[in-house]
Amino acid sequence: MADISTPDLCIIGGGTAGLVAAEAARERGLSVVLVERGLLGGPGLHSGGAAERALAAAAARAHAMRNSAPFGIADAEAKISMRQVHDHVQSVVAKLAPQMSVERMTALGVEIIASEAAFSDPKTVRAGDQIIRAKNFIIATGSTTRMPDVDGLSDVPFFTAETIFENTRKLSHLVILGHGYAALEIAQSYKRLGSDVTVLSEGPALPDTDTELADLALRRLREEGVAIIEQASISVQSRSQGIGLTVKTGDREDRLDASHILVAGERLPNLDGLALEKARIRRSKTAPSQFELAPGLRTSNAKVHVIGSAAGAPSPGHLAEHQAWQVIDAIAFGTPTSIDKTSVPFIAFTDPQIAEVGLTEAAAKALRKARYSILRANFAENHRARAERQQHGLVKLVVAADGRLLGAGIVGEGAGELIALFALAISKRLSAQDLASFVAPYPTYAEIATRLGREFRGNAKSTAWQKQRAAFKRLLP
Repeated sequence: MADISTPDLCIIGGGTAGLVAAEAARERGLSVVLVERGLLGGPGLHSGGAAERALAAAAARAHAMRNSAPFGIADAEAKISMRQVHDHVQSVVAKLAPQMSVERMTALGVEIIASEAAFSDPKTVRAGDQIIRAKNFIIATGSTTRMPDVDGLSDVPFFTAETIFENTRKLSHLVILGHGYAALEIAQSYKRLGSDVTVLSEGPALPDTDTELADLALRRLREEGVAIIEQASISVQSRSQGIGLTVKTGDREDRLDASHILVAGERLPNLDGLALEKARIRRSKTAPSQFELAPGLRTSNAKVHVIGSAAGAPSPGHLAEHQAWQVIDAIAFGTPTSIDKTSVPFIAFTDPQIAEVGLTEAAAKALRKARYSILRANFAENHRARAERQQHGLVKLVVAADGRLLGAGIVGEGAGELIALFALAISKRLSAQDLASFVAPYPTYAEIATRLGREFRGNAKSTAWQKQRAAFKRLLP
């Protein structure tokens, strides 16, 4: 006979979003059952942010050895063992794992059920021999890589974003099918670790990034030797040795020889097997692979919320955590919530880093803002950047006519840290004039924010003087 439990909350999925939601719910005094079919931590731990950063850190050491001459240190070719690089990545993951372990969550009072989960009615989930009749449910099942419609791909072996970190061998020529941050981060890391790398994208390589910033970043990656081909039509041919690819761009057709393929493009929510129809949870009419969601990440079943990448849009770990806390507070206190993404930064840990928050220039234009201006500052004018020979960078601000900061984009060293300042400014509805009064320590990249604030303040004063002068001239005979 099945066991029946009646917790305040049942969470389906034990990745970053699900675990944060469980911990937040316990802090709010809710009883929690969490169902996870695989390892706790999900891709965010085992093959996502932590693993990618560890791989990139190893690659950065090799790159620094080859490029030390400008600092008066002789260049040296790095001796790379991919087995040891793999072990380094796994050791980082292993040291983080206890923070997301069954033992820790159990100690917090969360009941963990290792099983598949499926709804049997709008208020009930079945997980193995357990029947869970919870007051509220959260779906945090994450996402998986969408297989692109590439002729011949199914006939050859390939890595995915989940399996590439299991590799222990040097890859002579890695061809990456995909676009976006993860594809380019892995591409640069493998190039620095001694592989030839080609990125093939059916559209733009950075489709959601400000084009000015994207162009700067892609130029640097190409200068390092990463081949990036955009707007490509691709087919794959299986061979007795290696893999062949045919790449068409416009009227041009090229043939590539690859040793390995990595599929790292669009991700789709994990919805299969949940029996959503039994819970009266509707899918989006325009995107059937995603949920139909109301404000606050609530599904058509008012007792069920969705967080993290299961909600459909790209959801880095920090956004998933934010969503988890917002939804838990809504459940615990009965207050309506809405998830505002305008102050949530997005970061690509390429070199140079790319970071954005709020509106891009194109988005501001599309929204037909009555008046906005663009402020730019080059890293070449920053003393810290000059000292570290990191002068190839740009900060770009989108500012409303009244001075309110609408968006910020950065490409350059430390972009991931500097963007936090602009994210805070946007969340607190601060203006560019407020940045002008910010005292940044010297020498730091944060000084760029102060400089841009002063530039806006100077322009505003100049405009006010021009208006006064024009008004005075109209009074003259």
